[in-house]
Amino acid sequence: MATEMVMIACKHPNGVVLNLDRYEVTNKTSNSIQRVNGKATVTLAGWSHRQNQPDPTEGLGGYAFTPVPLDFWQEWIKQHPDFPMVIDKIIVGPSKAPVDQARELADIPKMFAPTDGVMKGVAPLKMND
Repeated sequence: MATEMVMIACKHPNGVVLNLDRYEVTNKTSNSIQRVNGKATVTLAGWSHRQNQPDPTEGLGGYAFTPVPLDFWQEWIKQHPDFPMVIDKIIVGPSKAPVDQARELADIPKMFAPTDGVMKGVAPLKMND
């Protein structure tokens, strides 16, 4: 039976690695608990591309899409409900119309996107003569 896949959108240039967490008691005397990366991992695609090449996320709200198994996504979001990139909509979970959803979120800036070099919202520094 094939696993159901969902499209996850990401606005980080290099993508993001999502790990399912597992915890183990490392010292039974002190009850120390340590996070262990030993379970499933998914790497979300990012928006970066070669210089002078077309942006593959053009028309997609700046998001790159990655197919992810639904059961993996459900477990990951359950373990990380307050992950900052999810709250800031840098990573967007599945929807019935992922491209339309991404286009609606186009105003959210890409992380580390190149700029025109002008700092917006910052008054120029004035020197006393």
